[in-house]
Amino acid sequence: MSRATANLYASLALAELAAHAELRDDLDGALAHIDAAFGRALKNRSLEAALGDFHLPSLAALRARVLAALGRTDEALAELELLAQKYPAYAFATGAALLVRVLVALRLGDRALARSLADSRGDDTYLPRH
Repeated sequence: MSRATANLYASLALAELAAHAELRDDLDGALAHIDAAFGRALKNRSLEAALGDFHLPSLAALRARVLAALGRTDEALAELELLAQKYPAYAFATGAALLVRVLVALRLGDRALARSLADSRGDDTYLPRH
C-alpha cells in the first residue's frame, strides 16, 4: 500500500472515530481525532485534492460543531468562515452553519435565537444533543 493510500484510509478512519466520540460526548477526543484526520489528509497535495469535495469540508464542519459544543465559540465561528472560504461548493455547508450557530447561541445563553434558528431548519438538518 502506498503512503498516500495509507494516509487516505487513516484520515477516513480518524473521521469516523471523531464522529463516534462526538456521539459519546467525548468532545475533546473528537477534536483530537479531527485534527489527526486533517493531518493525515493534508500530507500531500494529490490526497488533499482528492478529498477536497466532501471529506475535508465535512471534517471542517465537524470541527466547528465540536468547538461550539465545547464553548469555544470564536474558534467555531472562525472554522465556519474558513469552511465557507475554502470549500464554497460544499453541499452541506448551510446545514453545518445552522448547527454551529444554534450551539453558539445556546453557549452564549440566547435561547430565543437558538430556538429561532432551530425552527428555521429543514427536515434534513438534525441537531445534535450537546
